[in-house]
Amino acid sequence: MHPGEASHGDVGMITRDDAVLALSNSGETAEILTILPVIKRLGVPLIAFTGNSDSPLARIATVHLDIRVPAEACPLNLAPTASTTAQMAMGDALAVALLDARGFREEDFALSHPGGALGRKLLTHVSDLMRTGDGVPATATPTPTATQTQPRHHHFTPPAIPTGPVVTPSLGGGFPSTQPTAQPTCNQFDPQCQNNNGGGGGPANNGPAALGGALLLVPMVPLPWLRSRKRKRKRR
Repeated sequence: MHPGEASHGDVGMITRDDAVLALSNSGETAEILTILPVIKRLGVPLIAFTGNSDSPLARIATVHLDIRVPAEACPLNLAPTASTTAQMAMGDALAVALLDARGFREEDFALSHPGGALGRKLLTHVSDLMRTGDGVPATATPTPTATQTQPRHHHFTPPAIPTGPVVTPSLGGGFPSTQPTAQPTCNQFDPQCQNNNGGGGGPANNGPAALGGALLLVPMVPLPWLRSRKRKRKRR
């Protein structure tokens, strides 16, 4: 309540169940001194914050709290700066002490402060926001398609080149003899093997892989037989 408006009707807001807290650094504010007789007739407690213990307000108050400061923060030491800060700090201290004395709880604070972040913190519960039962949105589980189950990358594995026996001719001009001698193989898809064999895009030309894994050698024909064939051609 502003003391200037109190003498023009606002003093009627004071009831016998109230306590009046008057703030005046000098303790001689005229607007406050004007309503002091009305406050005394009501018989309500008067608590004064002043910076002068010998002021009229300090002498008539039920309880006086001295909040004097050495100097104001104003460079001229005139504007109320440090003194007003001291009054606010004393008011907060009294409010906290009264809150503890009355056993004020968070539920009581929420009843008088339902708005803002403090109200949401005290009054909002998980059950107010959480969805349960049919209120929870759900989607069907997707069925994987054939393209999703198949791997994206196919790795080509080159076939193994079979190995076979080495066929060598007989010295007598007859049928060749077969010897199960293992020969080294070369994978035609292996670049390192191609380099070792001299390139060409595949295995060595004279290796066993050139004929599918086996080396076939034609038997030698006797020289006398070839000479007789040449003589017959000349006679014709």
